[in-house]
Parts: sequence; C-alpha cells; structure tokens
Amino acid sequence: ILVLDKKGERWTSPSGSIYDDRAIKKHIADIIFGNYSNGVSDTALVEEKINQHKIFSNIYPSGVADIRIIIFKGNIIMAMCRIPTNESNGKANLHQGALGVGIDITSGKLQQGYNYKQYMDKHPDTGFKFSGIPIPYWSSIIRMSKKIACNLPLKYLGVDIILDHKKGPMVMEINVRPGLEIQNVNKQGLLNLLN
Repeated sequence: ILVLDKKGERWTSPSGSIYDDRAIKKHIADIIFGNYSNGVSDTALVEEKINQHKIFSNIYPSGVADIRIIIFKGNIIMAMCRIPTNESNGKANLHQGALGVGIDITSGKLQQGYNYKQYMDKHPDTGFKFSGIPIPYWSSIIRMSKKIACNLPLKYLGVDIILDHKKGPMVMEINVRPGLEIQNVNKQGLLNLLN
C-alpha cells in the first residue's frame, strides 16, 4: 500500500518521502509483476484518498486509522481500531508497526492500545490520550457490519471500516480470515466467544 498526498507537482507519503510520476509507475509495475506476492502476477488498485475523521487526526494526523469488527453468526463479538504510527509510515497495519486499540463494543469507546511490546493509553508518537474516547457513528458502524454479515454466506468474518471526515463510515474491506491479533489488543481470547 502506498499512501500519497499531492502538493503542487509532488506526491508525498505520510513520512515525508517524495514520489515523482516515475516512482509511482514503478510501484504499480512492481505490484502487477508480483514483487509483493511471491512472484504471482497481481492487480494494482488506485483508490481515492480518505480524509480521516477529526477524532483520528487528533490522535495521529498522518495516514488513515481503521476499525476492525469481528462478527460470528451475525453477532459482533470483538472490535479494535488500528491507528498508524511513525513506525508504520501512515499505514494501519499492526505487523508494520501500527497501534492496535481495543474498542468496547457496547459503548464504542476506545480502550488501551497495544504495540506488541506494551499496553498504553496514549499514542506513542503524539502523546494524545485516546483511552475512553467514544468513536463517532458507532451505532451506524454496528448496523453496517451486521448488514454485511447477513448478506454473506460466512459465519465468521472481519469487516474493516474507515471514518471519512465528510462521508462518515465507509466499508474498506471484508476479511474471510481476519487476523487474530485482536485478541491481544483486547486482552481477551476469541474461543469462549465463538461457543
């Protein structure tokens, strides 16, 4: 994933790296020729850049945070927010250094964050205290997630949602096999919730 903003004639990443048209075309070619998928040819997607909701820009202004909802048999059983960091270079990928933050599914409030090393109440780069902050549109996010689950032949799935500043909640993707790191983020195993 390459996240870019255009400023004048230059494209910049959240970390401040500058890309010209040639570098962007090379990145797309690398995707198509399978450089990121173990030599299997792939497809490159170019998507509109989301302007993340103010609540997440306050926590960390670069990149786009997302919300992962885990659903089993039509019921929401766990949720987390993935917030970019300097280490993740604006990406909300936990394995690349993003911060996982648990979400109380009843209230929609952010809980503690986890970065594979420790639990924390503040963003490691900005120092912004996020623990206890309610996520806007939480009831809409819950409804969207349940509606998706009802329309798919899957008992277990993950729904990734982003909050755009103007458009509100938007579905980013649906995962057939969502990662299990959400258990560490929420300090709770999934096994008992799946029975």
